Amino acid sequence: MRKQERDKEQYETDEHFGGFPYSAANRPRCAAGDTKCLVPIINQYIRQSANGIRDINLAPVDPLFVPELNIVQGNGPVNIQMYFKNVNFHGFSTSQVTRVVGFGKDPKTTKFELYGRVNRLTIVGSYKLNGRVILLPVQGAGPANMTLENLDVSIKCTQRVENRGGTEYLQFSKLTVDFTPTRFTMHFGNLFNGNQALGSTTNQFFNENSINILNEIKPTLRNAIGNILMKTALKCVPYRQLVGTE
Repeated sequence: MRKQERDKEQYETDEHFGGFPYSAANRPRCAAGDTKCLVPIINQYIRQSANGIRDINLAPVDPLFVPELNIVQGNGPVNIQMYFKNVNFHGFSTSQVTRVVGFGKDPKTTKFELYGRVNRLTIVGSYKLNGRVILLPVQGAGPANMTLENLDVSIKCTQRVENRGGTEYLQFSKLTVDFTPTRFTMHFGNLFNGNQALGSTTNQFFNENSINILNEIKPTLRNAIGNILMKTALKCVPYRQLVGTE
């Protein structure tokens, strides 16, 4: 490959911010606690995360692959065990942060809170389901799709700092996630061993009662999403690349 072609390929594959290659050498940085400055920079990280950010070794997150996701709800009107495998989350890179809290000078003591919106988050994978939903017995195994739309999201982080060769990296021991969507839809294929009449009726019932069902499984889903995000959020980014010492 000729040098010109290599340079063109390099330019097209590099991440960019404001027309400049998005690398550690020229990444914009905010003063400690300057939350207005941080909002657009964090949003740029989020948008670029879809295809990964090479210079911080962040793998692509849209879709974000999760080997398994378990939702077990044993109390109330929804009593189910849902086990998902080979799950892909679509939509994290479309998140829009509107407000942040903290991000002060000392990463060990400052708050880390983010508030924003996700237009659509879709969860696709293979499922196995057994239980009862509002007195309706249900069981099945096959492909599943769950979609949440227009989510208002908050994330509160419990952090620790890891020192790698004199550079401070944020690590999170807990992410407390909350979200409220305006719409939640579901479709489970092959319910009742492929009985199309029962499967269609059950999927219709699920969607007619989707918000009530979501409210029942939401605590488990919040914890699952928090654990997933905790494995990727900011852990590849030296803190001083985001926030200065002043």
